[in-house]
Amino acid sequence: MIKRLFLIFLTGLALLSCSQDHIFYKISQEVEPNDPRITGGPTTIIQLGGALYSASRMGRTVHVYDKGADDSWRWNRLPPPGGKIIELAGDGKSLFALTGEPMETARISKYDGQAWTEIASGYFETIAGAGNGTEGRIFAATKTTVSVYPGADGGFTEIATPEAMLMGAAYLNNVFYLAVAKKGVFIYDGGAFSAVAVGGSEGKNTVGILTVENEVVAVTREGGILRGDLNGFDVAGSIGSHLSGGMGLWKEDGVDGVNTLLLIGLQDNPRYTTKVLGYREIVLENGALPSGDTLEILEPGEHSPSTVSNYDKYEITLRIHIVTDIAQAGDDTLFAATTKNGLWSYRHRNGVDVWNAEE
Repeated sequence: MIKRLFLIFLTGLALLSCSQDHIFYKISQEVEPNDPRITGGPTTIIQLGGALYSASRMGRTVHVYDKGADDSWRWNRLPPPGGKIIELAGDGKSLFALTGEPMETARISKYDGQAWTEIASGYFETIAGAGNGTEGRIFAATKTTVSVYPGADGGFTEIATPEAMLMGAAYLNNVFYLAVAKKGVFIYDGGAFSAVAVGGSEGKNTVGILTVENEVVAVTREGGILRGDLNGFDVAGSIGSHLSGGMGLWKEDGVDGVNTLLLIGLQDNPRYTTKVLGYREIVLENGALPSGDTLEILEPGEHSPSTVSNYDKYEITLRIHIVTDIAQAGDDTLFAATTKNGLWSYRHRNGVDVWNAEE
């Protein structure tokens, strides 16, 4: 009896020791949080020529991260676009801002590198852009309509009445692809807007869309990943968690390399009490999605190549937040927007590479 009690005591002591080791290890991975430069819920991160643009939603300042005359990268502020910022968009060449108050008349302004010029006003709720500059377009949406700029008369021209929220735009081979919530992916060829969603995407709650090499990839709120073009979309896989719609590409070798990873942001799933957030990675093959319909969805830091070197530090930093957008700047720094904790970046801080709010 005494021997049995002694064995139980030793077993309990060992378990307690292991538990304490785990706790001490977790404590050793903790990162002191920074105060974010761009607070709250940032807008979509806009990439133009390697520079990144972002702003706090309902703030009044647009921030740009770019290279100065001394070849060093730093943050600067643009002249205010006027009014509270609802969203930013880019057409591959220029920056656009949607400003105003929700549910009231909003203004869309274009930045020419020096000043903002108002180009439209109306009951717009969101804007999205795609293209390569010369062929780029900006799409503005109300609750029921979608308009395009530049349109037939050089301004905004209404092209569709999908009666659902416009969630994003992508461009491939002279065709624009628009993700519409609860409707699917629609196409605009510069003249006409498709009357129905592209086959394979009909009725899907598409919340994000991105061009990946020679095809378009769309994600659904429920975790589905679709791939295709104007000829149709196929299911490429599922993450198994709710998705925010945030998507980005990452190059291991920097701006001169081939896209290495597709990054996809996660958000809360109301069915689960355990939060599965942050973002996930899909390894690309020569810049493109691997073939097949069973994509391998990976946690950052648990494989190679990866955007992070330490999963444990990622787990207790960015992984506890909803990632609404993610983008790599021209100096290779990776940035992520969260719903309410500001803009974050992955940088070398205090001797280690770690995610933290961008100061």
